[in-house]
Amino acid sequence: MPVRNAMPFLDAAVESVLDQTLRDFEFVIGDDASDDGSSERLEYWAQRDPRIRLARRSVASGPVGASNWVVAMARTDILARMDADDVALPTRLAKQLAVLDADPQIVLIGSLWLGIDAGDRTIRPPDYSSTLDSRPLRFPFAHGSTMIRKRAFDAAGGYREACAYWEDADLFHRLGGLGRMVVLLEPLYRYRSATTSNRLTSDRATIAAQHALLDRCCAAARSDGDYEHLIDGSSGPATPPDKLYLEDLQKRAALQVRAGHRSDAWREWMGIDRARRGPFSFPHFAFLVWSGLAPRSLRWVLGAMVSVRNRSALKQLRGMTMVECLSGGEQRSALQQ
Repeated sequence: MPVRNAMPFLDAAVESVLDQTLRDFEFVIGDDASDDGSSERLEYWAQRDPRIRLARRSVASGPVGASNWVVAMARTDILARMDADDVALPTRLAKQLAVLDADPQIVLIGSLWLGIDAGDRTIRPPDYSSTLDSRPLRFPFAHGSTMIRKRAFDAAGGYREACAYWEDADLFHRLGGLGRMVVLLEPLYRYRSATTSNRLTSDRATIAAQHALLDRCCAAARSDGDYEHLIDGSSGPATPPDKLYLEDLQKRAALQVRAGHRSDAWREWMGIDRARRGPFSFPHFAFLVWSGLAPRSLRWVLGAMVSVRNRSALKQLRGMTMVECLSGGEQRSALQQ
């Protein structure tokens, strides 16, 4: 678990791992130069439980660097990722490990997840329809819910700085070429939407550049299954775009709304020079206005839309406990377990 300024949600994340029904594990935590009190809380937990192995850096290395760092410290063949503001349900590790033990061809297993806000309120049901989404670089499990074979992680090359802020999807895409990936339909993870998300606290221009790169890579993967030529050995994030796009503002507004906050993204759009605006889209702009005027109703609608999609998906998944995820945009197949 990499940690960078995870207060006030850090204690819940750590406790959820220590309270797993599976007791035999080493909990590797990398403190990436936190300065919000996270370091002191991690020291507290490390003194209480000998399963915790804590390391600290004095200079932050960012999400990609910190993620590779904690994996490099791991001394086992199985890696279970955990994010420092989320919550793992008690049986998560035991149920995922049982699947890996039963099938050596599986290199990654994740689970569906419940969305929660800063107050631990459930704001989003598990999205069963996401398991039937065949688009490339779309995966139904949360990054923090994954359990991965370390040999596969190493063979794939780990997380790449060039894919910062979607480094998880890039890794999963490459892991799919090394073995099978599956998602448990039982939600074993609670994914938190909060204003502490690095997608909200990081530089907006960098986030926009990475969104644009992700879109181009998705298009390339759809056409020929590969996007390596777009990464081209880059060691850093993409160049920020010279325009502001409604799609990027909508993604940020959605994060703010799910976190329980009003978004000012529509004011930002209206306040910039027309020459710096990307193409206008009424649905995107309407979303921005709604997120600013009535965020609570928008959050309810976003959750309700998932529930509506689930009605059809659950009929197709009846009797299944997990679904195989393919990395190149191929149709996913349900598995009986």
